[in-house]
Amino acid sequence: MNKVLIIVLGIIILGLIVIFLLMPGEKSDDTVIDTPVVEDPIIDKLEVKEPIVNSSCTISEMIFYHSEYCGYCKDVWRDGSIDYLKSLGVDVDVRDVNKDKIDHSFEGVPTFVIGGEVMSGYRNTNKLKELLGCE
Repeated sequence: MNKVLIIVLGIIILGLIVIFLLMPGEKSDDTVIDTPVVEDPIIDKLEVKEPIVNSSCTISEMIFYHSEYCGYCKDVWRDGSIDYLKSLGVDVDVRDVNKDKIDHSFEGVPTFVIGGEVMSGYRNTNKLKELLGCE
């Protein structure tokens, strides 16, 4: 009976060791991800237009977190949302999550911070205007 108990305990311990070895480890905060810099003609050609007269938004500031590798982030640039909002007089703080300071907690990009509310996911120009309270 003792031999059976020792074999069972051995199998359990061996199983726990295998499970422990297969578990993903935690990443260290010191981990550095070396990402290559990619030229993006869409982001590189940003133009800030003069504010449109007679336009107003109830919220005049927005943070836009993006990444150069994010397709939906590029869609925000392609549809002209950022330039358009700037033309309405909105102070848009554009931050690359790989290079700039991150002051908010979120899980993906694009992420917008409007009126203190953090919203992740693509938003088109009309939705951003609505969230900013633009006329």
